[in-house]
Amino acid sequence: MGLQGLGVRKLKWVILIAVIISYSIEFSQLLTKRGLFELFDDPFHNVPGAIIGFTLWRMIMKRCSEKSEGQAIRQK
Repeated sequence: MGLQGLGVRKLKWVILIAVIISYSIEFSQLLTKRGLFELFDDPFHNVPGAIIGFTLWRMIMKRCSEKSEGQAIRQK
């Protein structure tokens, strides 16, 4: 299964949202002087985590969809 089957357009949105959320949290830590402000470390780890989570979710949803279609065909 290539990236096309996983929805590349949606993956781009997931990456964009992950970057925005990660940097929003980092800058809020900088402004409030709470937590540890790490400009590259946390977003560098959060974005791949979001990509992995999205990919697994898409694969699971596709598998569930295939199974439910198979059950519907057998019931007819």
